[in-house]
Amino acid sequence: MNRKPHSPQSSAPAGAESSRAPGSPGGCPYAPMACELEMFRHIHHVRGFGEVDSTNSTARALGEAGDIPPGTLVVANAQRAGRGRLDHTWYSPAGQGIYASLFLAPMVTLAQAHCVTLVTGLSVAQALSLAHPTLARHLDIKWPNDVLWQGRKLGGILVESSLQDNTLRHLVVGIGINVAQTAFPEDIRTRAVSVAQAAGTIVSRHDLLVRVLGCLDANLGRLGDGAWPDLRRQWEESSSFARGRKVKFFERGRPLLGTTCGLMDDGALGVQLRDGERKALYHGEIFEY
Repeated sequence: MNRKPHSPQSSAPAGAESSRAPGSPGGCPYAPMACELEMFRHIHHVRGFGEVDSTNSTARALGEAGDIPPGTLVVANAQRAGRGRLDHTWYSPAGQGIYASLFLAPMVTLAQAHCVTLVTGLSVAQALSLAHPTLARHLDIKWPNDVLWQGRKLGGILVESSLQDNTLRHLVVGIGINVAQTAFPEDIRTRAVSVAQAAGTIVSRHDLLVRVLGCLDANLGRLGDGAWPDLRRQWEESSSFARGRKVKFFERGRPLLGTTCGLMDDGALGVQLRDGERKALYHGEIFEY
């Protein structure tokens, strides 16, 4: 049974319930206004674009060139080459989804960097539940980076890092959410769903993005303040994949079968194999069987 995501302790900032204000930054019609970020700890600036290859690639290039400071959100109306984990593509038609990436200074150690992916997925699920309570019953988080509704992909997370001398230099937190699509290409039609399809109503990309940012900012603050144990518990309680799911994964090309047994202290997914051995998964993909 899918479980209702826990709401973060901080609520979305003022403006989250309002309709879209005119004058969005750059060429992106749903980008948040600067005044909507004033109360945030980790998100301070917005760069909007009509179309980019990928918001993650754009945020990383701008950040590494010194053209944007940490705490800048890069948001686009469309992506020509949207990316997911493991070289997967992300369907990114103009005017239909949220395509956003946050350029961040490191707030965790290198060993904890993958926790940011989990916290971001939790934040998206929380925001969706707050914005559209009717969705909450069927929302789910699949390790490590997918937000599902009735088993179909609603959103995805891609966190990338840059290292120097084995130390984090920065993080790019990418978020993709299917919002307004009424149909999908044939190859993903049975696996993808939009918020509009799930909620059965017209959805404001701007308002939903501000909700997501409010949840994400609050949870990043909690992560930086050492509240990972509580965030881990909330993730587990929001994911039907955390415990008791029979999964297959690959280790050095060899398929292994086991049952999920929760997140470990460092954020790895625990899987107990059929022979009783327990594995810690930090990356890759799990498949149900």
